[in-house]
Amino acid sequence: MYHMSLHVLAPRKQSNLLVSFSFPFSIIVVCMAEAAEWWLGGRKGTMCPWVKAKVYGLHTAVNILGTKVSNKDIRKVVKKIGGGKPTLRALRDFRDIFDEDPDWYPGKCYSDGKPGPKMKFTEKKQQAVAKAAMALKNRGYEPTVAAVVAECPSAAINPDTGLPWDKKLIAKVYKTKCYDLTPDNPWLLLNPLSKSALPDWLEEHRKVWGKNLLAYNTLASWYQRNVVWWDPCSSIVPSAPRAIFNINKANQPKFARWMSKDARYYSRNLRASPDSGKQASWGGKRVWWFIIFTRDQVRLPIMDMGWKQNGVGMAKAVPVLDKLLDGMCGSSPKPRVVFSDRGPGFYNTGNGIITKAYRTALEKHNFRPFAGNDASHQPADIADILLHESVAAGIRKYFKGHPTKWTEDQDKNLKLFAEKLKSCEKHINKNHNLKSLSLSFPNRVKKLVKEKGRRQPW
Repeated sequence: MYHMSLHVLAPRKQSNLLVSFSFPFSIIVVCMAEAAEWWLGGRKGTMCPWVKAKVYGLHTAVNILGTKVSNKDIRKVVKKIGGGKPTLRALRDFRDIFDEDPDWYPGKCYSDGKPGPKMKFTEKKQQAVAKAAMALKNRGYEPTVAAVVAECPSAAINPDTGLPWDKKLIAKVYKTKCYDLTPDNPWLLLNPLSKSALPDWLEEHRKVWGKNLLAYNTLASWYQRNVVWWDPCSSIVPSAPRAIFNINKANQPKFARWMSKDARYYSRNLRASPDSGKQASWGGKRVWWFIIFTRDQVRLPIMDMGWKQNGVGMAKAVPVLDKLLDGMCGSSPKPRVVFSDRGPGFYNTGNGIITKAYRTALEKHNFRPFAGNDASHQPADIADILLHESVAAGIRKYFKGHPTKWTEDQDKNLKLFAEKLKSCEKHINKNHNLKSLSLSFPNRVKKLVKEKGRRQPW
């Protein structure tokens, strides 16, 4: 009876084969060129499969014979591809694999599909780091590497070096295993939105307020017919050269811009003053105007110079509102419910009680506030829910796309601003879907409650 054995010396395509037969015949298949390439090849600075096999043989012989051969002794007889000796730690880690995996062989692949030692930053440790990072963020802390190390040092520190794992490894854990709401949307390194953050107690207040509103089951059409959304805004109209320069610079983007590295300190490449366009400097005037939104229409009236955002100022604005509604509604009954935030002039910011002068003016012109005379039940920050704030976003976008060419003549600049505001009003009424916006409030409140009071994207 014949015995047959087959020996393949390399896992490559078989070319330049040398086949020999003997009795009892043995077939030896040698892929000569390919075998040499595989056994002696590899990435520069690493041990080739032939050297690894040597280390394995020495390690196995030591265990069988019971002799002592140190990593220093093995290091003397092996070398890396391209020259040089492997480090003692590399040899130690490599020999650890033989003890952990009795079935090791050169070229064996592990769970990550790559040959070599098992990754010491194991899946279990990665999960621990991810859990610690998410816990830190949920408590309001930034999940930096240092914070994660303090939270779970046993998982976040490399036992061989005593130092944290490489930042790239930590970042990979963040991108694949950490999430805010669902695992389907892992963390990404993104710039935060310009919207301000909300404390937990305010999110809860917003959710409760939304639930109370929904309990009335008020139709969207009721808000469209009966509610006036309004809010005061202000703009700085400059006249002095420096004020004009600052406002023009403020219109430039604050994010990364194209520039040469050696010209970063040129004024053309620098940012505007932090208060540009917000504070009236010498030679500039603050102009107050209102956003009024009702019945699918927007009006942007300018108040008289010297108007102030207080109870008396709001009282002066009420008859302006009443007169504008005559033109907006024609022969139809006017909306008589005014919806605003709890800003200065409307309510006392501390306790939410309506200002006396404003309340008197509303009663005189047959209006009533949506939040009542005590608005403490209404959250102090619901700008993302209020419809007129969506109009304000459209106004800001229009202003940015239509910068004013200011002059050093104050009166001319005031006239230019009034024309710009009128042009903006026409643009919004013509190009924005205001009917859809008029009917959107109940759905916004539903989304607010569903999202547990969190900031909304409108």
